[in-house]
Amino acid sequence: MASPRRVIEGHYNQARHNEAVLDYLMEHVIPERPEFADWVLVVMQYAAFHYTKAKILRDFDADVKIHRSRRGEAGEVEETGHNELVSDCLGEDVGVAYRELYFRGQEVRYRPFFKMWSDPAKALQELRLQKLHLDTIRAACTP
Repeated sequence: MASPRRVIEGHYNQARHNEAVLDYLMEHVIPERPEFADWVLVVMQYAAFHYTKAKILRDFDADVKIHRSRRGEAGEVEETGHNELVSDCLGEDVGVAYRELYFRGQEVRYRPFFKMWSDPAKALQELRLQKLHLDTIRAACTP
């Protein structure tokens, strides 16, 4: 079993790797193939996940196995999810940025007939707007 320090470093390494892939796709792929912008959002979401996971493990020694909290019949939280833990531990600004990327990633992967952009300029504009959320997360999470 890996030490907690190695696990945290692994999350940071994966976040940086995902962000490098993201930058490459935005610079080299999306100008020619804007229809792949949906997967750029997914890569962005995973970079955000690994940045926040590392920060929460490092500073709060908290780890959860689900993304969204599970609630009981009366609406009470039975099991806290990562999405809520981000806000609880890192503040509402980071929580809002994280949830935006999380839900956009979910939307493009699981919503049938989701239409992405066919115009490279529009695709890049939307991706750059979403990347501002990742910038907020990275700034709050990197050592």
